[in-house]
Amino acid sequence: MGASMGFPWPVMRSDQSSERAAAGAKRSNPESLLVVTADISATPLSFPSSPSPVTSSTGGGVESSALPLWEYSGDELAAATGRYDGARRRLGQGQTGAVFRGTLLGHDGVAVDVAVKRFHDILSEEKMRLVCRDLRARRFLQDRNVVRLHGYGFCVRYRKLHLVYDYMPHGSLSQHLFAGAGSSAAILSWDRRSKIIAGAARGLHHFHSHGAVHGCVTASNILIDNDFTARLGDFGYSWSRRFRRRCTSPAPTGDIVRMSSETDVLCFGAVVLEVVSGRRSDLDDSGGGDGDRRRFRSLVEWVWALHEAGRILEAADATLGIAAGDDGGCGGGRRRDAVEAKKMLLVGLACSHPDPKQRPKIRDVVEILKSDGVQPPKVPPSKPKYQER
Repeated sequence: MGASMGFPWPVMRSDQSSERAAAGAKRSNPESLLVVTADISATPLSFPSSPSPVTSSTGGGVESSALPLWEYSGDELAAATGRYDGARRRLGQGQTGAVFRGTLLGHDGVAVDVAVKRFHDILSEEKMRLVCRDLRARRFLQDRNVVRLHGYGFCVRYRKLHLVYDYMPHGSLSQHLFAGAGSSAAILSWDRRSKIIAGAARGLHHFHSHGAVHGCVTASNILIDNDFTARLGDFGYSWSRRFRRRCTSPAPTGDIVRMSSETDVLCFGAVVLEVVSGRRSDLDDSGGGDGDRRRFRSLVEWVWALHEAGRILEAADATLGIAAGDDGGCGGGRRRDAVEAKKMLLVGLACSHPDPKQRPKIRDVVEILKSDGVQPPKVPPSKPKYQER
């Protein structure tokens, strides 16, 4: 691949990337740390990054180091994934692309398991040039609650982009949250659910604090670490046409909305409600459901109705056994879980406010979730009506 195929840029192989990145760092302006903005029209990709090797604080005393992105050749990625062996290597497939498990050399020269995302979109020559130029200028800012992006590659023959992430052996949140009968997925206790929600909020704050938007915060894009820490993944492809169609508002209308930090918060709110209730946003309960819930087109509408009736805790997953814990009829531990679940349901509704300007900032959500002493956000007694101007 590369110049020999007639494309107007040289291919930086993975064994050359560190040298190229070091040279680029010397030329970069140390005062210009970020090249990503929430205005995705200005850049083909969107993830927290820097053009120079910096250490950046993300809040709470946690620091993120910036690493260069490696460019892998098409041959390297094909070999790493067993030539995209669908039977043995495919981890999943969605509307934007397919993910395969592979093994590649990391920045330290040690072989690591990775997940290779191969996008369905066929890129024009101009788009490939833009994406390549953008990626070569980036250094990915790491964070504990974001899946690490190792690098990227192009298949010149089929004109498709590949992104290389950390491999997450426990899969996605949706695999655990919506596991069917007989599934080997681990049961999500309330403590695990609470930890996952807080971790996802911190991961999203990492994006927003560095001027980036995630663009598709869903349960399937929140991956689970070995200790059940949530890590946001499947980011960095806001240019994709399929991506724009897929990542729509969780509102019943399903209208396509412009990707922004407010949209990220809206989608995060939908995930919070899913985690607490154990139900999908579209209320597609394979096991059936009560007649009251079936009257609503979406999970958020149902929770708003329960909140208006003063029964919001009834939205909590019945398998957790905490729905009655807020009235003092349970032990201290169960009652504490009920209070926390009610707080998170209110957070979910606040993030789902129809008016984007009334939604909380994700930094405020992080503060609310990390301390019992911080009160939940003020939520209107009924769902506000909002007409977009």
